[in-house]
Amino acid sequence: MVCYGVGLSKGIRFNSHVELMEWLSEARFPIPIILKSVVGVESVIKVIKKIEEKRERLSFEIDGAVIKVNDHGLRSRLKEGTQWPNWALAFKFPPRQAITIIRDIIPSVGRTGTITPVAIMDPLKSAE
Repeated sequence: MVCYGVGLSKGIRFNSHVELMEWLSEARFPIPIILKSVVGVESVIKVIKKIEEKRERLSFEIDGAVIKVNDHGLRSRLKEGTQWPNWALAFKFPPRQAITIIRDIIPSVGRTGTITPVAIMDPLKSAE
C-alpha cells in the first residue's frame, strides 16, 4: 500500500498536499518515494523523468505519475470535474512490453465496485 491522500479528515486541517503527505509519513503510513513541490513545467518534467527512472526498482507496478496542485485553498477554487478533480493531472509512461507466462488470473475490485480480471504473470524476456 502507498498512500497518496485521504478521503475525509475530521479535527485536522491541511493547507497543502505536501503538508498532508508529511503528516501521513509521520503517522507511519507509506507514502510515495518521490514527492516534490515544484514550480514550472520544466521542474515538473524533471520530477516525472526521475520517477520513470526509478520505476523498474519499485516493488510494485506503476504506469505513470500524478501532478497535483499543492495549495488546498487553490484546489477548492478549481473544484471537481465530472469524473476527476480539476487540480490533478495523470501522466502515463510508455507501456512496457514483454513475453510472459500467465500464472493465474485473479479478480480485483476497484473503488466503484467494478471487478476487473488481473493476470499474474512471469516475464520471460523483454520484447523491446
